[in-house]
Amino acid sequence: MNALVRVMMGAMLLGLAGVDFLWAAPEMDGMGSGAVSKPAYRPSKMTYEEFRGRLRQQGLFDSEVMIPMRDGVRLAATVFKPLIGSVPTVLVRTPYGRKNIPELDKLQLLVLTGYSLVFQDTRGRYDSEGEPLIFLSDGWGALQDGYDTIEWIAAQKWNNGKVGMWGHSALGILSGLAAGAVPPHLTCQVIGFAATRGYEQIAYSGGVYRQSLVDGWLMENEIPQLIPVFRAHPVRDEFWAPLDVASRHEVINVPTLFVGGFYDCFQEGTLDGFVGRQTQGAEGARGRQRLIIGPWTHVNEFDLQQGQLRFPANSEYATEITDTIAWFDYWLKGSQNGVMDQPAVKYYLMGDTSAADAPGNVWKTSDSWPPASQPVRLYLGPGGTLSVASLSESWSGEIMVEPGNPVPTLGGMNLEANSGPWDQRPLESRPDVLVFSTDPLPEPVEVTGRITAVIYAESNLTDNDLAVRLTDVYPDGRSMLVCDGIRRASYRESLSHPTPITPGEVIPYEIDLWSTSLVFNTGHRIRVIVANTNAPRFEPNPLYQPLGQNGHPATAVTRVHAGPDFPSHILLPVVSGLTEITGWSWF
Repeated sequence: MNALVRVMMGAMLLGLAGVDFLWAAPEMDGMGSGAVSKPAYRPSKMTYEEFRGRLRQQGLFDSEVMIPMRDGVRLAATVFKPLIGSVPTVLVRTPYGRKNIPELDKLQLLVLTGYSLVFQDTRGRYDSEGEPLIFLSDGWGALQDGYDTIEWIAAQKWNNGKVGMWGHSALGILSGLAAGAVPPHLTCQVIGFAATRGYEQIAYSGGVYRQSLVDGWLMENEIPQLIPVFRAHPVRDEFWAPLDVASRHEVINVPTLFVGGFYDCFQEGTLDGFVGRQTQGAEGARGRQRLIIGPWTHVNEFDLQQGQLRFPANSEYATEITDTIAWFDYWLKGSQNGVMDQPAVKYYLMGDTSAADAPGNVWKTSDSWPPASQPVRLYLGPGGTLSVASLSESWSGEIMVEPGNPVPTLGGMNLEANSGPWDQRPLESRPDVLVFSTDPLPEPVEVTGRITAVIYAESNLTDNDLAVRLTDVYPDGRSMLVCDGIRRASYRESLSHPTPITPGEVIPYEIDLWSTSLVFNTGHRIRVIVANTNAPRFEPNPLYQPLGQNGHPATAVTRVHAGPDFPSHILLPVVSGLTEITGWSWF
């Protein structure tokens, strides 16, 4: 029985039980060839008590257990299982409380289609014992809570020896950490919107603290005592090793369905996790990963509105429920449903959202990530120009920091509401930013892959930050954020051993803007914005605060250089376009 039929039967059962499961009429699948008709899934809000009550109506029962860890600490869990028999189990571990699990309507279908389900509070959270270490006890270190939980499940009579894991966001991070411990009975995973490297993708980007994400998340979850812990490790030291799942790719041995968004705060973690396991994983993992990535902000795969842009109806992840169950059915039950016969990658190529006939806004497939592209440099130039033609003469421009008035965050890969593609025009007239734009494009330019900027600059301080934004400028003037990044100068050579810079010396800042997939439409402009700050997304450099005090310079001045000696540029992975632009030579 294929996953679609199983889901439809499950939905019928739930309907008989009074479940408000929101199925739309069958429609053409926008993900891939468009040849398969699937029902559209919409999440519905369901309380934990409703979830438990409806499963009981179907003859499934739950029990509360305390699962012992290797150090004697017990973690609270709820087990949902059939009355008789041994079946595969899907494990969901959470720091948010096992009675606050999202997407319960989806997870109940797993149980109704022949799985047991375990929800667990992580260490020190809600009903679990111990101190709240937040991820530090969940991997392959002295404490291995994920490993211990999986192996406890495998020893129960209601489990058939196969355990899968499901989780988005923090729940996905926990899944990745468990895989790094290589528990023998972990069989497969579904991981969404999750970081793979704790240092670079959660806490410090280019050596700069992700203030709104880390402080905001810890405060919201009432564990502010951990803020000083993460702030005490601004370099990539041994503290971060237990949170570096990428360092374990060669031993991870399970197939995983990765789900992510191009505007997600952990976007590059999703991509790195897929690529690492797919190309470097151990037997069982290598070549057995799948990736689905759309135009979404964090865990926002069902909303057409992303930031200040509204994408077409096909941008929803309407097949998530069938994809999830099909993945578990294949790996946990041996169902020959063809999930491994499809291309390894499905990605949404974004486009102009204002023009109905614009190229892009379609799902595409690839056997790998990123798909093939041509690296193209767009060089910064005088008068705010951005061109594939490198400069024959030198140029420089100056920006100064206002410590009490940093350039504000407007959209981007953030966790909070201010995320996604936002119009950057309110920033572009500020005196503390530099703006560089191409001429209107005579043809569409498709860009898919990782974006890097290399900016040559000097500072009058011993340390400095450069923040870069890439935008898509619409003909009506809107400058919509595509991606952004930052680099602290003292981390230019190493994230583990920062060194000061010499005031007045021109150095290159290599800035990782993460990835995108977008068609810049005809008549649009490609724009690069350079500043020192992007707050509160990134915490401003501490050297900006004591200006004018105790012998520090009165102002922080950055001079950006361009030209033959200092070729400042942004590097775009161009799939098509930029081949015939008057006066430009792109090779």
